[in-house]
Amino acid sequence: MAAAILVVALSLVEMAITLQSWAVCDVGINAAANSLFMTFVGLPLLFAGNALVAGVTLWATGRATRSSSRRRLWMSVTPAVALIFLAFAYWAVVITDASYPDPICPGNVPPWVPS
Repeated sequence: MAAAILVVALSLVEMAITLQSWAVCDVGINAAANSLFMTFVGLPLLFAGNALVAGVTLWATGRATRSSSRRRLWMSVTPAVALIFLAFAYWAVVITDASYPDPICPGNVPPWVPS
């Protein structure tokens, strides 16, 4: 259950950060078009990708810790670590998209992203 909550929460956070970075760097047509795209295309893809990573991680952790006394701990920690790693990888790819012209943000990186 915790993994499902984490998948939904992380998908929403990833979408919000993507929309914020697009708004700051003036990517796309306007905020409404970007929001519709992320709601109907981006969010389902983020949700599916995060759910796949969480499911595979839970399955692998369950197989590896069958006889472990700390199985419950491992089953809650490993999906969280995997999803946080996936979120940073996603943000690195989406926020620093070099294919879009960058009239406002140098290198397509918003000023609030740590370098």
